[in-house]
Amino acid sequence: MSAVTVVTLDIAFIAERWLRHTGRLARNTSTFQKTLSILSIIAAIVGAAGIILLSIFDTVHHPILHNVFLTLFM
Repeated sequence: MSAVTVVTLDIAFIAERWLRHTGRLARNTSTFQKTLSILSIIAAIVGAAGIILLSIFDTVHHPILHNVFLTLFM
């Protein structure tokens, strides 16, 4: 379920960016807003990778990797 959650979250970020680009939502008023939007999509994808890997590598068998992916997700 963690994979389904993060994929849905990433789709929501990408859809929000696309809807702003096509004019269906309020357009960005500056390049700073556009840059932050793109950075949020990148951060969501990195966090998604972190939580998927976090669910794969459990604490019992991979304690160091588990902590690394937990930090990446947060």
